[in-house]
Amino acid sequence: MSTISLTIPHALSAEEAVARLLPIQAKLSSRFSAQCQWNAHQLQIQHPSLKGTIDVLPGQLKIHATLSFPLSLMQSKIEQELEKMVSDIFAKA
Repeated sequence: MSTISLTIPHALSAEEAVARLLPIQAKLSSRFSAQCQWNAHQLQIQHPSLKGTIDVLPGQLKIHATLSFPLSLMQSKIEQELEKMVSDIFAKA
């Protein structure tokens, strides 16, 4: 198993940051059949191949994921795509 840990800066309120993550939650749920649940300002993600969280903190997002073996072979690509997707969403001011 391998892990991904990213920190993405933002300048939004916690509520606006959570609102901007809703499309990512919907995509994970519909496209990848992941179970996603909010616990305060933390999005918890469960999938047979991945377990992770996105924490909405003042001024930053903390993304942490544990990948199963098949996904760990693509860790670098997954990390790059995730960082790009989240950064693009949070760049829209």
